Amino acid sequence: MQLVFHLNNTWRDVDVALQAKKLGIALEQLSKSAMRELGYNGFVLGFCGYSEDEMGDALNTLLSELVRGQSGVHRLDAGREGN
Repeated sequence: MQLVFHLNNTWRDVDVALQAKKLGIALEQLSKSAMRELGYNGFVLGFCGYSEDEMGDALNTLLSELVRGQSGVHRLDAGREGN
């Protein structure tokens, strides 16, 4: 099972993947998936061997860390007023 996520400009896939790695979750970054810069920002979670339970656990862990706001994941809008 695999899930593909396309991120808006709030998050960078490189930073999300680095934080996920610290949690034991491997993400394939879309920005690194092309031979030339295409502006993709997102990631693939899972591989063909992931079960629904494993995917659910990984999603819950990743979501908890991102929502917690103390994840160290670089938010592109962190310095803007009102955020």
